[in-house]
Amino acid sequence: MRITKNKIFGIVLTILIFFFQLSGECAQLRPVGLLISSEIKPFMMMVKGFEAAIDRPGIRIFFDKKGLPYSKDPMFSRFDSSAFSAVVAVGPRALSFMDKKKWKGPLFYSMVLNPKNHISADRKLCGISLNIFSLNQFSMIHIILPEIHRIGVIYNPENNQKWFNSASVFAKIKGITLIPLLVAQESDVRGLFMKKPKIDALLFIPDATVISRSLIRYIIKKSYLYSIPAIGYNRFFHESGCAVSFDIDYTAVGVQTAKVVELFFEKKECRSLGPDYKILVNEKVVKTLGVKMPGKLPGNVKVD
Repeated sequence: MRITKNKIFGIVLTILIFFFQLSGECAQLRPVGLLISSEIKPFMMMVKGFEAAIDRPGIRIFFDKKGLPYSKDPMFSRFDSSAFSAVVAVGPRALSFMDKKKWKGPLFYSMVLNPKNHISADRKLCGISLNIFSLNQFSMIHIILPEIHRIGVIYNPENNQKWFNSASVFAKIKGITLIPLLVAQESDVRGLFMKKPKIDALLFIPDATVISRSLIRYIIKKSYLYSIPAIGYNRFFHESGCAVSFDIDYTAVGVQTAKVVELFFEKKECRSLGPDYKILVNEKVVKTLGVKMPGKLPGNVKVD
């Protein structure tokens, strides 16, 4: 049987098309990497939510003692963009690491307050931050706690000075003045409460220096003794005695992040959004402190 040049060309073309298709399918099957800043509960809740919502395998990657990525997952071979269909930086340390590594491709992130503070100015971000839009946050505080005008914020300026500067502008629109309560390390916190701070309320924000549960409980207890209502940012704060908490569901943040990643795969759209949240009011604490609130609260506020 004689094979013509046209037939040979057709066979070669068919083989090439097959391998291109196979290559594309293999790329789609590459796992999603989750570079996790540390094994704290909020980050791991987010990871579980992400893994449950994403329709492809995932690899959990951590930092070793030298600050280098490692994983016990048998699918992990190297931390390189070619080994993954995408990598999500979970927490600020992971995001900064990927930026310094000059990560190729889209930079996905989750569980980061003010993500732009951790990357180069020219990088494009896709993901879910821990930022509750400041104007909305202070609008709700003004509605729920109408007699609160001076709010203290505990934070490390190295981590959150830009957030404080921006938030101060939004707070002022609602007649609220933010008072900086600065700490450089955990031991600085106790010094802030040697006497009663000149504030009407205390606002917690996600800050790497003020992250210990025992420290947070100490701060809430001291503010309670000074009859200062505290405002937190998840259910732990609510259960620990904050008068008001903006409850961010970290598992739901993982689901949100998975949707952002899938959207990029499907439509090449890169979105950077804030987290979904609800507002919890601790009825017992509010009554004990004598905090005045309006008779009718917005629909997304739950008194518990």
